Amino acid sequence: HIELRSRRGAEGLMQMMPSTAEKMGVTDLFNPEQSVKAGVVYLKRLQSMFRSKAADDDELRKFTLAAYNAGEGRLTDVINYASSIGADSGTWDALVEIIPQMRDESTIQVDSVIKLGTFQGVETIHYVNRVLSLYEDFKAIRP
Repeated sequence: HIELRSRRGAEGLMQMMPSTAEKMGVTDLFNPEQSVKAGVVYLKRLQSMFRSKAADDDELRKFTLAAYNAGEGRLTDVINYASSIGADSGTWDALVEIIPQMRDESTIQVDSVIKLGTFQGVETIHYVNRVLSLYEDFKAIRP
């Protein structure tokens, strides 16, 4: 739906936040061409940003999806927090294991690598799983 607006304020086909779209030079997120072009540029940017953090290409795909959904700062917080406690920071499954700790205000106050505060992460975990599931479905139809 080209005029879709999420409850959090993401808009258009690519469901981008207006502030992110503005950085991509988009003037009208409800314009499908602008929305898709901006989404592709942003996805490439996220891939570049997290390439050195992800263990491999499959993990990079998951990191990119997570950052697209939650924001690059949120994913950076999760990765930095995982590293700070000695957890694996290169795989999505390992990050999913530590996200519940980031829901606790006391964790956030103690660990200075977390810049954006608490992170529930439930929506992001669901989003990554859902997109990957759809991807597998499409691959089955058109390998």
